[in-house]
Amino acid sequence: MPSHSKSQQRLMGQAYALKKGELKLADLNPEYRDQIKSLADGMTLKQLEDYAKTSHEGLPEVKENSGMATLGSVNGMGAPSMPGNPGSQEGFVTQKEGSGDIPYTLTKGQPTKRKKSSFLTFHDFIKGSEELRSAF
Repeated sequence: MPSHSKSQQRLMGQAYALKKGELKLADLNPEYRDQIKSLADGMTLKQLEDYAKTSHEGLPEVKENSGMATLGSVNGMGAPSMPGNPGSQEGFVTQKEGSGDIPYTLTKGQPTKRKKSSFLTFHDFIKGSEELRSAF
């Protein structure tokens, strides 16, 4: 992958030289030494080479922000909120939504639940099995 700016190409060039052993850690600017070492440790030699070998022609000095969201620019979801007033028992009693305590009632025309005929009750299962009756 090619570099997107001249400054990125220079940075990757230093990390590439450090990883190859052509540059010593003491030769790097102390202000950026840890970041360059981290880059060199976190990328393969081939990845660093692809960035470092990019030609400077047509590259900006520093790439402008494209407007895409970055980790630092994304806000969280905000504080969690619950319906009603969860700080008191009365808040839960009076809330109209979100409680999950709505009783299930059948309405006219709604099919009723039926027991599947292929399954036996436990009593019928035990009654029909001589082996199980003798085991208990």
